[in-house]
Amino acid sequence: MHQVKPIMPQRCGADQSTPASSCPRTPVRPEANPTQRYPFADRPNGDPARAIMTGQAGVNLVLSCLLGWGVATHPAMEGLPYDLIVDVPDLDLLRIQVKTMSYPRNDLWSFTMKRGFYRSRKGMFAYGKGDFDIAAFVCLSLKKLFFVAAPISRISVPTGAVLHKDSETATFHRAIQTIQKRRLADNLAWLASMTPAPTPPAPAAASIQPVPGRTRLSAQSLLLVH
Repeated sequence: MHQVKPIMPQRCGADQSTPASSCPRTPVRPEANPTQRYPFADRPNGDPARAIMTGQAGVNLVLSCLLGWGVATHPAMEGLPYDLIVDVPDLDLLRIQVKTMSYPRNDLWSFTMKRGFYRSRKGMFAYGKGDFDIAAFVCLSLKKLFFVAAPISRISVPTGAVLHKDSETATFHRAIQTIQKRRLADNLAWLASMTPAPTPPAPAAASIQPVPGRTRLSAQSLLLVH
């Protein structure tokens, strides 16, 4: 029985007669263009699909941030005037509306509280009173965000303030404190507006009429009765 010896390919440069410089090299694939790998990356800012993805990225960033802090947070249903629901102790459930901006303009992050999409049939329209409790503003390219208690219609913040180390936690706690103080003031105002109930008249003192044929006893004589 013949033994078959496997033939292994000889490595280039292992043999002194074959210089390493003459060995064929594996071609390196050039780095793909990001716009080729991600078809939505090269779309303009006004594109509906791009706007939806940008908004969803902001919502996910806020959701991840709050969950990382240990705040119970859940996504809201589509079509509602808020994006997230948070469970804060002593305040029950709060509604958060998220607004996202990809890049600043003139070193300012300017946000306007509008609903809808300007290319849709309804266009852009304002939020109603009481539609949300807290607004979360996301600076997407910086991966930073900050919070403001409602009501708010627009805001502009410079990049330096956004990049502050504790901007996320400080603004979130400030928004919570604002809501707590506002609700306490509303409760006190409600109690003060209540009309006090009328005081019932005091009952008339009962008079003791003497019974005919009997002697009327005085208080001093009652004390002597055993």
